[in-house]
Amino acid sequence: MRVFICSDAFKEAADAQKVCQAIKRGIHAYSPSINVDLCPLADGGEGTAYILSQQLGGTWIRQLSDDPLGRKVEAGFGWFSEERIAFLDTAESSGLHHLAANEKNPLQTSTYGTGLLIRSALEKGAKIIYLGLGGSATNDGGTGMAAALGIRFYHHDHLIPYPTGKDLSAITRIDFTEAHPLLAEADIRVLADVRNPLFGSQGAAYIYGPQKGATPEQVVALDKGLEVLHKNWSAHGWSSVHRVPGAGAAGGLGAGSIVFLGGQLVPGAPTIFRLLQVEERFQQANLVLSGEGKLDQQSQQGKLIDHLGHLAQKTQTPLIVLCGQQELTYAQMQTMGITAAFAIQSGPITVKDSMAETINLLENKAAMIMATYTAS
Repeated sequence: MRVFICSDAFKEAADAQKVCQAIKRGIHAYSPSINVDLCPLADGGEGTAYILSQQLGGTWIRQLSDDPLGRKVEAGFGWFSEERIAFLDTAESSGLHHLAANEKNPLQTSTYGTGLLIRSALEKGAKIIYLGLGGSATNDGGTGMAAALGIRFYHHDHLIPYPTGKDLSAITRIDFTEAHPLLAEADIRVLADVRNPLFGSQGAAYIYGPQKGATPEQVVALDKGLEVLHKNWSAHGWSSVHRVPGAGAAGGLGAGSIVFLGGQLVPGAPTIFRLLQVEERFQQANLVLSGEGKLDQQSQQGKLIDHLGHLAQKTQTPLIVLCGQQELTYAQMQTMGITAAFAIQSGPITVKDSMAETINLLENKAAMIMATYTAS
């Protein structure tokens, strides 16, 4: 029997590697002879580049970069020297996890650190760069990233050296003449699963600004700033970029990656699945086990588990999900392609205690699932 284990992290409880290893230990507690194929996954957010680098045999390059508030932080990217491919996460430098609760304010944050990582990858010789957009603390339209790559922003004759969300409304001119020359030689593929436009009621500021700490008044200011930024882009021929699906990803970094990097937005989960040969591994398995912190209606809206369900349907492979919380009906799971889903708790327990015991709970539930599955 062959079991394919593929799971994202349980946010704030266990990373994807630990989740998958716990499920594996549970399977082998039931029967050590079961053949297990392990594949930690990520959805384009924090940890995606590291997981891809580890799974595909790359080198993790560490360096100093800037966090969203301009403080020095150790960051990194995945590097494949022979293929000249780099895997980067926006969240690695510019992620929300770098900020304390009282520091979250997308008027003050910048993607400059992401630009520093891209610059390092280019100067190392990268010809293909995969950039994940999830988990950012920013709403600067990629202007900080661009500034780190030589693009200049002005308020009339005054240089804005380190653009943040609050600076967008002040931009009157963009100078591309000193953009890093290696940008033109690189194929930059930007992983974005969200479909939001740049600005407006469904845009970056209104939909994602509040979770990054923006007040209602700040959301209005950020949205106006993205519209001003787009007017400046229009002067350079980018009059329709605000409508590209995913333009509003990562506080407008989706659109900013197109304009400033010459990048192409590509679907995150399908690209990651292709790189890790997830569909082929589904086909080779008798059973797939995955994990999800909370399985609910939002899980049906393009989350990683939704994509796994579609693959299960396509390959006709049973997919069982171990959950921190399970809120879907059987009919909803069937629609998603999930065979069954089980909450990992074995009795009354607080969310706090459940998160602290996630690894042990996963092991125990995986063993019980295998005992039930193989007996049927």
